[in-house]
Amino acid sequence: MESTNKYFLSDMSVMFERSMRHISRSMDTIITVCITPIAMMLLFVYVFGGAIKTGT
Repeated sequence: MESTNKYFLSDMSVMFERSMRHISRSMDTIITVCITPIAMMLLFVYVFGGAIKTGT
């Protein structure tokens, strides 16, 4: 158990670097991460926003 705690941060940093390298090389992932929040915002504002009456 002690060795698990000892190498946790170093292992986590290695996996984070590998993940970032993979994401930066994948154009599909970059496009999805950029477009999904914008699409969700537009969906909730224009599609669902008219269904709720908030007054003035």
